[in-house]
Amino acid sequence: MGSTVYANSFSEEAVVDGTVTVTFPWRSRKIIILNDSGAGDLEVRLRAGSTQDLTVRAGESMELEHRTLSVKLTSTESVIYRVWAFG
Repeated sequence: MGSTVYANSFSEEAVVDGTVTVTFPWRSRKIIILNDSGAGDLEVRLRAGSTQDLTVRAGESMELEHRTLSVKLTSTESVIYRVWAFG
């Protein structure tokens, strides 16, 4: 099993009730998104103009190998989220 060393890291923790765009200072290679709420789903959109959302359920996390400058997070209720990006 190989390993990867990333030179940059970014993290953000906040509450979303509606829509928020998390913008990274550089193009990430790996993203970890955590829905830290007891209830409420978090919809994740990786690309502007995309119609496909990924869902992170309450208490779950998602790890992606994806190159992007931002992610769009949407929820219909208050959800605590954490995002880490590595590049």
